[in-house]
Amino acid sequence: MDETLKKLVQAFDQMAGSYRLIAERIDRRIDDLEAANASLQSYVRQIEDKASELGESTGALCDKMVDLETQNRALREQNETLNALDRQKTDFLTTLSHQILTPLTVIEGWLRLLFHEEEFEAAARREFLTMAHYQVDRLIRLVTNFMNLARIETGRIVEERRDLDLALLVEKAVTRLRPFAADRAIRIDCQRPPGPVIVQGDIDLLESAVVNLVDNAVKFSGQGSAVGVTVEETPREARVHVTDRGVGISPETLDRVFERFYRMEHPAAPNTAGSGLGLFLSKIIAEAHEGRVSATSEVGIGSTFILTLPRSGASLRSSP
Repeated sequence: MDETLKKLVQAFDQMAGSYRLIAERIDRRIDDLEAANASLQSYVRQIEDKASELGESTGALCDKMVDLETQNRALREQNETLNALDRQKTDFLTTLSHQILTPLTVIEGWLRLLFHEEEFEAAARREFLTMAHYQVDRLIRLVTNFMNLARIETGRIVEERRDLDLALLVEKAVTRLRPFAADRAIRIDCQRPPGPVIVQGDIDLLESAVVNLVDNAVKFSGQGSAVGVTVEETPREARVHVTDRGVGISPETLDRVFERFYRMEHPAAPNTAGSGLGLFLSKIIAEAHEGRVSATSEVGIGSTFILTLPRSGASLRSSP
């Protein structure tokens, strides 16, 4: 019995030793697995960090792509604008050449007649010289607009200001344009206050602004009609209304008539080609004098352009 018990004890001791070995191996394997798990967790964190960085990079790349597309769109729009300006410039130079050549050709023809025909009656000679003077004035107005444009481009618009009579200036502008209107069988009616209407500014620029407004009204008026030019004053402002009974301007076009080089064409108003500078310059000149130019129109009825200037000593900027 004792021998049997001893053997059992030995067997248990052997089993216990085996279990201890197994337990030690399991512990070592657990340690290995925990180390592997820690390494795997670290690798997962690295992957997550890389994924986050990649996401941020992808977001930044998307933002860059959006920015590039925006810039590309802006460049396309600028290119289209430049192409449009280039076409405008080409059309402008073509029109300008025609506007310069036409009066020069007429003047040259009349001078040739006067030079070779000495038997013209005094009235006929006077008529030829009057029309030649009218064509010269057309050229002067065209060159004046270009000189004013050059002043605007260099930032030197109003170089000298002094008090002047706007009503008298308007009368001079109307007198200057009456031959042009008469050539189209158009009458220019001018109304003004009995006394002077004093404003402060550059007399040549303001006369050019008024001439451009009246010239535009005459060009777009039908034969036999009349253009009304009215000077009025308030305690703070002086206004020049130029009204025609011409073809009128559509609302979508009215927003563009003050653009540089914009030339309105209308089937009912042929032979109205211009440089596209007149109304643009009138607007710029008015604003340089702290004034403004506005327009109202109705298709088939006519248009009214209003030049508003501060009275001498007043300022539109401080008016309510």
